[in-house]
Amino acid sequence: MKNKLSPIFTIMIISILHLLTSCEEFLDERPDKNIVIPQTTEDLQALLDANNMGMNDAPSLGILSSDDLIITEEGFQGLRNEIEQNAYLWKEEIFIDFGADWATPYQQVFYANTVLDQAKEISPVTPEETSELATVVASARFYRSNAFLNLLFCFAPAYENGNNEHKLGIPLQLSGSINEAVSRADLETSYAQVINDLEVCINDLPDINEYVTRPSKVAAHALLARCYLSMGSYEKSLEHAEAALLIKHELLDYALVATDSRYAFDLDSPELLFYNQVISYSYMASSMTLVNPSLYAFYEEGDYRKEVLFNEQPDGNGFKGNYTGGFRYFTGLAVDEMYLIKAECLVRVGEIDEGMETLNELRSYRIKENSFSDLEANSKEEALDLVLMERRKELLFRGLRWMDLKRLNLEPGRQMALQRTLDGRQYELLPNSNRYVLPIPPNEINISGIVQNSR
Repeated sequence: MKNKLSPIFTIMIISILHLLTSCEEFLDERPDKNIVIPQTTEDLQALLDANNMGMNDAPSLGILSSDDLIITEEGFQGLRNEIEQNAYLWKEEIFIDFGADWATPYQQVFYANTVLDQAKEISPVTPEETSELATVVASARFYRSNAFLNLLFCFAPAYENGNNEHKLGIPLQLSGSINEAVSRADLETSYAQVINDLEVCINDLPDINEYVTRPSKVAAHALLARCYLSMGSYEKSLEHAEAALLIKHELLDYALVATDSRYAFDLDSPELLFYNQVISYSYMASSMTLVNPSLYAFYEEGDYRKEVLFNEQPDGNGFKGNYTGGFRYFTGLAVDEMYLIKAECLVRVGEIDEGMETLNELRSYRIKENSFSDLEANSKEEALDLVLMERRKELLFRGLRWMDLKRLNLEPGRQMALQRTLDGRQYELLPNSNRYVLPIPPNEINISGIVQNSR
């Protein structure tokens, strides 16, 4: 790696200095006003609460590249930047120079590392202060692991048990030093870091946090369940999904959701475990970004989701079911995802009846009473088909479909090619294509010298 400062971390240090110096009450004045260092547990918590600096944002281009949506030809021409057009058509090159989908998670990593480094300099006096500091440290580890996992889903290949030896993961920046040169870790090591951070932090987090933007024990279990599912480690994924549901399992009855609102949900949903939203791009606010018609066709009459999640647009159906309560898509953690992970993992480990029971419990909150009947399966494969179909219908526009496509393409019989038609031309993304791994932005490659993804 070249001995130069990564542009990502240059941006980060400027951002953190701006953030900290903009809060008059945040820190005592320093002799050198360009150097601002958090001094207290409250300072560190304030840094992690920097939602306006992207601490609760997640990559967006995986949704744009997935088969959750289609964009009309007029809508495609109206996209504000070439990055969106490139991602939608799975072009070899996506980023022109800088890429927020790469930089934002690493900004979160930088802030988390700053908290972890500075926490070592704080000496709590009382047991209460010790506990508060431990919670902040645990929260920083959660944010770092969440950022790393989001990066892996976008910028690394699918995890495949026993076949990760030569697969590249991501740079694992583990300190706040912006001068530390970091190369890309292998895929196995990258996932191990995510798991280690979450396992270390989980006991120092509150079961449920008063603020859904802050980490909690239930969120850490949920993120571990998501991580292990993406790895095909179904017993471990099941363990953590069940642990999350032991803490919080309430589902929202869709019969009670108003269908005439611009957006179906708000931040009071009982299903929210941890709030994350996608980085904002123009495609998600456009009335010409539509739900894929083949996906919409899966919803049967009597399914509340047809009324709750969608609104009619001139050219098809738009999506309004964001747990963010606005136009930005929700990519955080929620109870319904844990039910679906639990159901899938139970089926995959051979507990078919229990898996179907879990699935039907979720469906009872989504299907009208006069249309509801328990789904039944006569084989493991049939049960898995039913679970994956419900996952498809429940978790659309959550930022999970891109990961699901990558992991399911590894299974014979579940591979599928994605297709787009634009201006009379057909575009196709084949199963297990290198283009499921997004390219790293050129600015990062040119300055840091890390290895680029092969497309």
